[in-house]
Amino acid sequence: MVHTIAQSLRMAITVQAKRRETQELKLPDNSVEKLLTVLKKVRAVRAPTRSTWVVEPLTKKAQDMLELLNLPKPPMTFKSI
Repeated sequence: MVHTIAQSLRMAITVQAKRRETQELKLPDNSVEKLLTVLKKVRAVRAPTRSTWVVEPLTKKAQDMLELLNLPKPPMTFKSI
């Protein structure tokens, strides 16, 4: 079941990326694996106050990959629950 869900997500990512590709925005080396590697670097760290999380600055490549997948940029801060 997990394998089926993972394959469905990979296929959805591939279709979305192919649909939105332009001259400027392309799937890196036609590989979903490389796209996910770029997005893996997007992370949030706990702020010094410990009550919020702060998103580290996004690289241009990460911003392009989010745009390619039609995903919004993450907010700069998250409040802890």
